[in-house]
Amino acid sequence: MMSPKIRRALAAMSLMLLPLTEATAAKPPCEFENVGRRMISPTNPADWRCMNLLAKDGDAWYQFYVGLQLVDGFDPSVGPNGAYEPKKKGNPEGIALLRAAARADHRTASANAMNVLGRVYLSDDYGVRDLALAYRWHYLASRQPLFADGFVFDERFARSLSPEAMARLRKNAAALLEPR
Repeated sequence: MMSPKIRRALAAMSLMLLPLTEATAAKPPCEFENVGRRMISPTNPADWRCMNLLAKDGDAWYQFYVGLQLVDGFDPSVGPNGAYEPKKKGNPEGIALLRAAARADHRTASANAMNVLGRVYLSDDYGVRDLALAYRWHYLASRQPLFADGFVFDERFARSLSPEAMARLRKNAAALLEPR
């Protein structure tokens, strides 16, 4: 009978010996359990870990989704089901993930991330209010095919920014999508 320690070592060695092919290189870092039979939820700790791994692995959809949860104040450390904490709104990690999703080549995740970033910078609730940044993100979102049927700008822009200021901001809005 082989000891568990030796069994783990052999398993690790066999994994190292696997040839790197497209199939093994493209394997996601995790997989959700019972997909199709239940909703994936950030309040399920196993789902949250998997969503985070996929976001860190560069999956734009999960960068958007995890970023949205974090920026809205989701705190997974509050117990097995996490919680939304008003004091955690505007989480910088969530903003960074949303920015990564906005820069990605994923039409739906990118457009939605741009829109959410505009909302975050427009609202006082997140503690990062910046009207110029909000307008630039919303302007970029308005140019996305997802919002081709019409994108309505918040009326606060019309009251707070002059048409000249909005034109200046539109001119350099694309700089937000450049890598930092």
